[in-house]
Amino acid sequence: MTGSARPSPSKSMAMGVRVRSVGAKVWVATARPAVKVRSMMLKATNGSPVGSGVPRMLELTWLAGTHDKPASKASPVTAIVHTRRFIRTLRAYRGPPWLEQPVSRPDARGAVGRTPAGRPRSASIVGRTGQRFDVNCGPYAKNGGAGLAAPRGWARGGLAGPGLSEYGRSPCPPGPGSGRSLRLQAASRVRELGPGKLPMSRIRRGGRALAALLAASSAWSAHAQTLPAQPGLVVIVVVDQFCADFLDRFAEGFGKGGFARLTSEGARYVNAHFSHGVTVTAPGHACISTGANPRIHGIAANAWVPAGSDRMHSAVHDPTHRAIGSPRAPEKNRSPANLLMPTLGDQMKLRWAGRSLVVSVSLKDRSAVLLGGKQADGAFWWDSSCGAFLTSTYYFGEPPSWLLELNRQKPADQYLGRTWDLLLPRSAYAANPPDDRPFERGGDLLGNTFPHRLGRSGDHSDQAFYQALASTPYGNELLLKLVARVLKAYPLGGDEVPDLLCVGLTSNDACGHLFGPYSWEVQDMTLRSDRQLAELFELLDQQVGKGRWLVAVTSDHGVAPIPEFAVQQRLGGGRFSAEAVCQAVRDVLDSLASSAATQPAHACRFTLPWLHLDAGRLASRGVGVTRAAEAVAETLSALPFVERAYPFTLLESLTPATDDPVLRMARQAYYPGRSGHVYVHVKPYFQPDEEAANHGTAYSYDTHVPLLLYGPGIAPGVHFVPADPIDIVPTLCALLGLEPPPGTTGRVLVECLSRPAR
Repeated sequence: MTGSARPSPSKSMAMGVRVRSVGAKVWVATARPAVKVRSMMLKATNGSPVGSGVPRMLELTWLAGTHDKPASKASPVTAIVHTRRFIRTLRAYRGPPWLEQPVSRPDARGAVGRTPAGRPRSASIVGRTGQRFDVNCGPYAKNGGAGLAAPRGWARGGLAGPGLSEYGRSPCPPGPGSGRSLRLQAASRVRELGPGKLPMSRIRRGGRALAALLAASSAWSAHAQTLPAQPGLVVIVVVDQFCADFLDRFAEGFGKGGFARLTSEGARYVNAHFSHGVTVTAPGHACISTGANPRIHGIAANAWVPAGSDRMHSAVHDPTHRAIGSPRAPEKNRSPANLLMPTLGDQMKLRWAGRSLVVSVSLKDRSAVLLGGKQADGAFWWDSSCGAFLTSTYYFGEPPSWLLELNRQKPADQYLGRTWDLLLPRSAYAANPPDDRPFERGGDLLGNTFPHRLGRSGDHSDQAFYQALASTPYGNELLLKLVARVLKAYPLGGDEVPDLLCVGLTSNDACGHLFGPYSWEVQDMTLRSDRQLAELFELLDQQVGKGRWLVAVTSDHGVAPIPEFAVQQRLGGGRFSAEAVCQAVRDVLDSLASSAATQPAHACRFTLPWLHLDAGRLASRGVGVTRAAEAVAETLSALPFVERAYPFTLLESLTPATDDPVLRMARQAYYPGRSGHVYVHVKPYFQPDEEAANHGTAYSYDTHVPLLLYGPGIAPGVHFVPADPIDIVPTLCALLGLEPPPGTTGRVLVECLSRPAR
């Protein structure tokens, strides 16, 4: 016998069900064709003993369904009953025995197998701390269940050593209080329920006993609840630059399987706003993956000037790890080294001892890297400079063979000469302004009006073509090809240990920058994203199983209207140049500098909303950086397009408390050494002149994003309470039974849960 020693044959019991700790669960399967109950669970709900150790109250859950209906399809019902009443009900039953099916045999790994009909014959006892041991129900068969012969004195039953749970892939820890894993099988009589030694002689169990139990329990209906299974795969989808109102403005054009599936069968938060004031890609993705704001996770911008450097570096720059995947891969160094907090994927790795698979994909490197976290099994992105999918030596010593094969096929080049035309009739886009607005910036390759042609067949693919491709729905289509390949390469959702897949749809962002949120292009991009999400969900249904995956969909930021369009709508606003900002900075710094200094003091960089000063150059001219930042902030606040500027000295501490909402958001966005020295809050609808439409402010058009949850444990509904994308991770952790990442400041979205958090 494997595992624990076999109990003494002289021990006078036929089956031992030890319920010693609050939270222990026992599932017992039934198998009579006429019985409407598939299985039953006993759960201790009160520590008060009956006898010496048996809980006073039990929570019973049974699955209502026919014999030929899989347990996974049945509907759980729960009742709270007195232990003594339950025992009396079982004693009174004189019907036929419950269990008549043959015993399942272990598979090659030792896991409990299934009958030829595919019906599970075993389940698990799960302790509150995650301890787990097997329950297998059926007449005893020699060498069945755990390969044991029936001990002498046992009519039909036995205790097995440590085994595997029904869906397990590693040995189970001992059950609570028993010191061993238990495999329970049908017995003709039971003399002991637990340590209280309550005699239960001449008991015959059957489906009718549960009906009698229902009749005896007066409070069961008040406690009925659904207990969905834990998902095999968690999916986070981030649609880059997606305003919350897109779900309403474009809803008439949605199909049934994408956003409509999420909003009708899942939970939607219509009042979800970021609580930080740097609404750009890298901080937004890091907020979503960690459940914290930039002040904690450290990703304060898309790029900054690191200590000891004189130029900007990407938020995912790491000189010790290079990009790999193609001979044409650029000299870029990428890893999550700058991310200071663990992510959801990191917590899953910690909880399940590295057995959870974590994979992240996107067209943007910073999206893929920051969503995956520190312990991801792989992060993959697409580089427009070479038209290939890449990864990093942080994850692999050599590129995976499947990635090299995918790049050899040159999937991006297949779109050369393709035409992006409207998905729906032109009348469906009439709510937008005309398609030929002169202030859109489609460029020479795409143009400003439909149809948009991606070069001509036979043209040479180059960086300009790849950048244009990434601005069309074909960019997201290309990414989904990578997702399909990842699902073949990794067995995501293939067992009982949850895995994580992160998907960043970033072509929406590139399109929005060119055409603005009130354009035919953005509407069509959104409609096609809806169809692409439907394809992704269908793929997950096929690969993972319907009902076995849980998805959260959100965005990293919104976007402001094109300033010229805002002026047409009499909203005010306009454009300004970064040069105008720097000129104002130069003037004030020159007035502060020592006249004896020989170097200029006005080196600065401005990327909305941060203004970076050169502290070393300021010191060489006798100007302290604190004094300079305060003077610059005062000067910038007087510019006609600036609402107010905040020096870093106001942002370093969260105290004193302030009624200024922008200052609160700027403080949440600030991280010393990575943020700029001045936070510039421009007036509404003012933007830099680099792109047609932009984002990065603390206004609602940049902070307001969709937040959708769908899958096991999520109750359908629309919620109007305030929410934040940083709430996604703690909510998913609650559903998975995980400790949230240590820096998490979001809340559990309890309104959308269909059951109490695990």
